[in-house]
Amino acid sequence: MDTGDFGFGGPRLPSFCLQTNHVEFARTHGELLNSVALPVAVLNGYWQIVFANRDFLRVFRSVPQEDILGSRVGEALGCSNASMSLSGCGTSPACRECDLAIALYVPCPDGRELPARKVRTGGDSLVELAEVACRFLDFDDGTLRICTFVDLTLR
Repeated sequence: MDTGDFGFGGPRLPSFCLQTNHVEFARTHGELLNSVALPVAVLNGYWQIVFANRDFLRVFRSVPQEDILGSRVGEALGCSNASMSLSGCGTSPACRECDLAIALYVPCPDGRELPARKVRTGGDSLVELAEVACRFLDFDDGTLRICTFVDLTLR
């Protein structure tokens, strides 16, 4: 099995479960997150995107919108290392030095938030440099990561 340095390996949640998670989350929080004027992605315990707001879908275009559900953030941002291992983003040897992987995939601390980190993006992204921050939300099937992306390209 292909594993990463963040205490997680291989499998992803099946698509029928992802769809259920997405519908539930979108029903309860979708309108609120779509009103946020920043790209926001919500990740499950498998690091998969279960919800991405409109700004995220507009800015990070490496994965077609219909395929964003279930992808990992590095895949959505066009990271070239995401395809280096069978399990994708967060599991290749390069990920242990990747600020995006560190910002998104480290274990949940007691403080329920991780410090923001600057990351470079790739692919068709409209943002070259972003600050990524995560907060944690207890939801029906476990803890979700709410991740925001602030464009630093022009700063």
